[in-house]
Amino acid sequence: MKVVLDTSFLLDLVKFRVEVDEVFTLLGRCELIVPDAVVEELRKLACSAGQSGRLAKLALHLIERKNMEIVESKERSADAAILSLIGKNMVVATDDRKLRQKLKSLHQRTIFIRAKKHLAID
Repeated sequence: MKVVLDTSFLLDLVKFRVEVDEVFTLLGRCELIVPDAVVEELRKLACSAGQSGRLAKLALHLIERKNMEIVESKERSADAAILSLIGKNMVVATDDRKLRQKLKSLHQRTIFIRAKKHLAID
């Protein structure tokens, strides 16, 4: 199974200090992938000052440290890239409410952070 990680999910992981390894607890053996559009969003955010820039830098470090696969997509927007990647045997990890609703309408499972403490699957 593959888990596609969104920008909001990665930022919230580091913000709330939730371990990304909880994904493996929920799903068992799986592969974590990040669209290149998400990485680009994080790089742009990392250049900004304040908390969002610091969180984006930590999220980029997390991607590198956990050896997450960065996949190319033709889409420039992170949400469009995620929607173009989804398929069978995939789960999307996002905290973006609108994206979760869109994925739910497509009958796609999602992982999200619940109560700022742990992960939940829908």
